[in-house]
Amino acid sequence: MMSKNTPLFSIIVPIYNVQSYLKECLDSLLGQSYKDFEIILINDGSTDKSGEIAQTYAESHSFITLVHQNNAGQSIARNEGLKRAKGQYIVFVDSDDRIDSKALEYYAQCFKNDPTLDIIYTEFNLISDEGHSLGYQKFWFNMSTLAGQTKSGDELLQTLYEQKAVLFTYTWQGAIAKNLLQQYAIKFCKDIFHQDILFGLKCFSYAKKVFLSPKRFYDYRQSLLSTTRGGGDMNKLLKSAKSYAITAHEIVTFSENVKKYVSNETYAFYYRCIRTLLKRIMRILNNLPWSDEKADIIQSIKPLYTYAPYRTKFSMNFPHFSAFATKALSYLKSKKD
Repeated sequence: MMSKNTPLFSIIVPIYNVQSYLKECLDSLLGQSYKDFEIILINDGSTDKSGEIAQTYAESHSFITLVHQNNAGQSIARNEGLKRAKGQYIVFVDSDDRIDSKALEYYAQCFKNDPTLDIIYTEFNLISDEGHSLGYQKFWFNMSTLAGQTKSGDELLQTLYEQKAVLFTYTWQGAIAKNLLQQYAIKFCKDIFHQDILFGLKCFSYAKKVFLSPKRFYDYRQSLLSTTRGGGDMNKLLKSAKSYAITAHEIVTFSENVKKYVSNETYAFYYRCIRTLLKRIMRILNNLPWSDEKADIIQSIKPLYTYAPYRTKFSMNFPHFSAFATKALSYLKSKKD
């Protein structure tokens, strides 16, 4: 595929226990109509046959690099991919998802039309566990008035604020210039879930040009076997809440660092994101039994108290009562149904 030492695209794929989907994912990459790319596979300590499948593909194709590492999480896997990437542009793909055969061809044309683009943003399709289409998924932007436009990242974060969006994520919805990530030392926060929140905010805050495409090339699988998705057990829920807490603190620090350079609306959007994360944290914790880890998470977000909406403040101040009230309301609702 790769005709020279520096490909146009580096496709980074973190892998963890996705043996049922990995071939479909990799075949969608090999089937690209545009051929100037490399693939970097990071096997994050898989315990199924994912590593063997990846090894077979890597041995058959010289443009595929395979890295085996101990299980360290999706963030570290993606960061490892970024360190090894030779391409001018980065495309992230989750190992249980797939992309359309025309994706890279389209991205290449967009960057050729405007070499100063930092980011191409697209929306995506949902697919079932079996790979059947579940239709178009509207993500963060109301694209009815934005599709086909190029704007600064700050302008788009302003738009999110005006459109009443409560959060924003960005990783695999398109392609991103590697020099943007290098210039501002943007990488994924390690050892957390939901790492695409902070990553997306940083990318868009610094991006001077973002093209919002009306195209949808990415098929996002609603699967319980993803590298990060699924799982309702207490440990994963606690890690989810802790990840939101870490992310909220990181956004506070980041927002203060860039306050002089972003619009008031963008700064207000950061504030709204923090509020949303605090609400999500307490919604998770109110449904879990009391534990030392739960207490530690609540204590960790106390410095963010001023960001929280009233009901969340009440939950933070009276966690035992809030948990009881949540369970009582859930019980009454189930009896009514």
